[in-house]
Amino acid sequence: VDLYPSEERNPGLRVEIDRLNQVIYANINNGAYKAGFSANQQVYEIAFKEYFSTLQDLEEEMAIDGRPFLTGVNLTEADVRLFPTLFRHDPVYFLRMKLNGARILDFPNLWRWICRVYGIPGVSESGSLIHFTKGRTISSRLSPITDQRAAILGVFYAAMFSAFLAVGWVLVRHVAGVINSNIVIPIVWTSFLSL
Repeated sequence: VDLYPSEERNPGLRVEIDRLNQVIYANINNGAYKAGFSANQQVYEIAFKEYFSTLQDLEEEMAIDGRPFLTGVNLTEADVRLFPTLFRHDPVYFLRMKLNGARILDFPNLWRWICRVYGIPGVSESGSLIHFTKGRTISSRLSPITDQRAAILGVFYAAMFSAFLAVGWVLVRHVAGVINSNIVIPIVWTSFLSL
């Protein structure tokens, strides 16, 4: 997979990837931490607004032509940059980073995109939301009461989010005709058993 194709292969794509990378890093990747660890209300509000405004912009860009990935039909560096933060949003950042303006599930195109990226071989095995949730909520001690509640809810949300991603991935693949219904039930059942 060529995540940053040459200009000769795909003119203009690097410019688009660079534009997305800059916005994604500033407003989403770094924005989550600016909001979550801010000690200043004004800084938090700006980061919060930019985070959700960028999500809405990405949602609208993907809705224009129903593209499967951020820049079109192929996975690029921009997708790889965005995935970890959005993957963690609902089960971790929604609560822990106070990014509770919306769930990724509320953005249908981004939700399908997450399911699609999660379904790429090797992606689902590359990280554990449950371990991330425990590490993110239990190890940071900004507020013991908040952290205890976040740890309990975070583990629950991580397990549910993993199951929803697995189901979403199976449904996306089934609708696309990539897999047949004889495989759907065992995959969904296995996903729930792994919780």
